[in-house]
Amino acid sequence: MNLSGPPVAAAIRFFKLEATEVIVVYDDIELDFDRVRARVGGGLKGHNGLRSLNDALATPDFLRVRCGVGRPRRGDQRSVADFVLGAFYDEEDPTDMIERACDCVETIIRDGIAEAERLYP
Repeated sequence: MNLSGPPVAAAIRFFKLEATEVIVVYDDIELDFDRVRARVGGGLKGHNGLRSLNDALATPDFLRVRCGVGRPRRGDQRSVADFVLGAFYDEEDPTDMIERACDCVETIIRDGIAEAERLYP
């Protein structure tokens, strides 16, 4: 994800798409675990993958499906990067969140981003 910008930009050129037709599904520590949100554009919030996409596409206005992974809990000594790349806590099962993220992508494709933002606020 951290270096995804150049290959995504190449795919956009090959398929003759606009950046606003790209849907990016990514982990977001600013959302509680298991939360799914749809949006257009937005900030980078220190997310290296989003920064790579923004730089390569020259715009932050791609479609986004944010998947909440939460922040490290009190006493968790891992860095944010290690936390995001590590295993979920034992009681966290991401299966339902992944299914809802897929449903959100399908909603964007079928009904548009406005409807996805309404259903996945």
